Amino acid sequence: MLLLIDDSPEITSIFEIIATDLGVEYNISNSGTDGLRQFEKLRNQLKTVFVDFFLGDMNADLFLEKLLETNADFIKQAEIKLVILTALPPDAELLQKASAKADCVEQKPTSLADFQKLINKWS
Repeated sequence: MLLLIDDSPEITSIFEIIATDLGVEYNISNSGTDGLRQFEKLRNQLKTVFVDFFLGDMNADLFLEKLLETNADFIKQAEIKLVILTALPPDAELLQKASAKADCVEQKPTSLADFQKLINKWS
């Protein structure tokens, strides 16, 4: 199962359509706070957590800090992948601290084909 945490309705709608078409189980959260709650509820089913770098209530760095604070051992044992989605350039200073906590930083998809590749890669 994939968990997408993104506050952009356009991104979540496209993700939902593509994941459904591909037959991939998913859950969507629109804030970091709700994403943390969803993780706790779904953690035994999750394979990948996607988190947008900029959320309304926190950024990806703070989200990952809070998530790993109480779940680092479980995430490692369950091999759950943590992926930051961003439109920032890969060398952006803001990404440096957060990317050290994630398995990967991916550029935010900008086309349906990009969404398909992203979901296929991480599901």
